[in-house]
Amino acid sequence: SFYNYYDNKEQILEALLGDFATSVVEASLTTGHHDPYEGVTAAVTAYWKMYKEYLPEMIGLQQMALTDPGFRQRLLETRAAGIKQILVGLHRAEDLGYTVDLPLDLLASALTSTLESNCSVWLAVGGDIGIPPPDDETAIRVLSAIWYRTVYSGPPAPA
Repeated sequence: SFYNYYDNKEQILEALLGDFATSVVEASLTTGHHDPYEGVTAAVTAYWKMYKEYLPEMIGLQQMALTDPGFRQRLLETRAAGIKQILVGLHRAEDLGYTVDLPLDLLASALTSTLESNCSVWLAVGGDIGIPPPDDETAIRVLSAIWYRTVYSGPPAPA
């Protein structure tokens, strides 16, 4: 009966993907933390939980992006929303006086890739060989620490 509403599997996947990027951004924004670590953790938590909630769609998107230009564009647009949100946080860190000392756009891309890859490995593939799978809280704590230590590695520069 799906094919009464959709012409093919690709259209079904598009419909299921819905507003993944929007949901992640909205979930990370609703926290309103002033503490940098809490803000980073809120963003990582939002991404991890949304990825887990949309796991079949994310797997489908990643697979389709390898061969279909339209889905490749959709994947890049999903990443762009995350990169944009991370850039806001990186600019905020610099405004607070932290010296990131890296190109912010490339750092935002790398942080997005770290989140994507970890979610893919642990939630979709089942984890790395020989490493016990983390629970959600541990995975979020590790990813948050990587992000936080990269951006906020030292005290803010004196004004």
